[in-house]
Amino acid sequence: AIDPKILLKVALFGYSRGMISSRSLERACIENITFMALTCGEHPDHSSIAAFVSSMAEEIEDLFTQVLLYVMKRGF
Repeated sequence: AIDPKILLKVALFGYSRGMISSRSLERACIENITFMALTCGEHPDHSSIAAFVSSMAEEIEDLFTQVLLYVMKRGF
């Protein structure tokens, strides 16, 4: 099983890059060096990502909104 912290990092970073499908996030974890660093070399499959996002959808949405507001306040 993949640590939920890793799945959250993958989801939030992917969303910030416009990646919303679990298959594109899975591919990024294999091909993209930034995602590889976020996952510490783990390779979550799309079904694990999708199940995590489905089970935590409200929490992820709230956290993503908070991150975007923080970034906007800081002028990034």
